[in-house]
Amino acid sequence: MALSQELLIVANEACSIFLVDLSTMKLVSLQTEVHKGGIFAMSVVDDYLFTSSLECIKVWKIEKFQIRFEHTIEGLSHNVRALHYDPNQNLLYSGAHNSVHGWNTKSPFHLSGKLESKRLGTIYSLTSMEDCLFVGTYNQNIHVVNTHTFQTVKILQSHISCITALITGPGEACVISGSQDASVVVWHTPIMLAFQKLQRHKGVVNALAIVNEYMFSAGGDGEIKVFKVAHAQTQNQLV
Repeated sequence: MALSQELLIVANEACSIFLVDLSTMKLVSLQTEVHKGGIFAMSVVDDYLFTSSLECIKVWKIEKFQIRFEHTIEGLSHNVRALHYDPNQNLLYSGAHNSVHGWNTKSPFHLSGKLESKRLGTIYSLTSMEDCLFVGTYNQNIHVVNTHTFQTVKILQSHISCITALITGPGEACVISGSQDASVVVWHTPIMLAFQKLQRHKGVVNALAIVNEYMFSAGGDGEIKVFKVAHAQTQNQLV
């Protein structure tokens, strides 16, 4: 799913994109067969929608209650499973197998930088904070990448399975990860260490979201867990 100013944008396994008017919650447009092989991730940047699939990213212009195809970014390694927009760098990051790319978000959507390494494996999740990009991998770890040099500066380890979700926590010193191992880990970014691990789900943690003082985690067990963010002097804690 993705949000624009007036639209909720939803994709399904049949490679269709549904546009829902947020004011009425009614379907206003349907685009079919937009990719081959599934839609893995979506991101809205200004009036553009970016969608990723097996080996490409497609760019769509959002025009009121419809989308118009504009461009295809090709030549990527297989399974572009993660997209993340960093407003500080004004770049769209994509994660595929053994590679991270940073793309300009204006036409002609040129490549700004890339990291390629066999140590990454398949990338499932991305988030960013200041000059760091956090890369969640199939290899059970999170690579911290400098956004200026596109080099890995730290590898975070706590999970015992694929990192399926990453978000920036409240404040400026916290990143939260979810995994196929059913756990949620809170990382204190000034020292790049885990300081809290939560085992509340009975299946994979598929998605994480922060809304005001609450964090929501959606699990493969069919449940959404709600956590209150408790503020301390140096770090945040989920209760």
